[in-house]
Amino acid sequence: MDNSTFALSPGAIAVPLLSIITITFNIPPFAFHVKNRNLPAACLVFWVVLSNLFNFINALIWPTDDIPHWWHGSVLCDIEIKLAIAATLGLTGSVACIMRSLAIALDTNRTVLMRSKAQRRRTLAVELIFCFGLPIYGMGIHYVVQPT
Repeated sequence: MDNSTFALSPGAIAVPLLSIITITFNIPPFAFHVKNRNLPAACLVFWVVLSNLFNFINALIWPTDDIPHWWHGSVLCDIEIKLAIAATLGLTGSVACIMRSLAIALDTNRTVLMRSKAQRRRTLAVELIFCFGLPIYGMGIHYVVQPT
């Protein structure tokens, strides 16, 4: 065994600290958007919190550059990569839904004061597909194409 030691990098201290601060600051907006039934914004905050949770956990597990002595992370990394793919697609889908809602609100040619029940259901279906369906599809496709 070699006698080389690896000191904690500044990133190993800053990343978990900033990640937990960001997670804490994102909880009130998440609760606000859930209360107001704003699905795309709530999903956007959820995926950001999940990504920061990964940053927090990974920085605590692997704080140094001592690669030979690292934990191999077989189960954790398998779960994290699936959820990271879902987070990437979920962030994109959430932003697309937010932009779609803004485009509908700013469309002066088809202004509607009160949407019908069918329109609200259609909007909810599109938002669910983009915010959760697309990430689930991405996780499934990654499972199919990943090497064993």
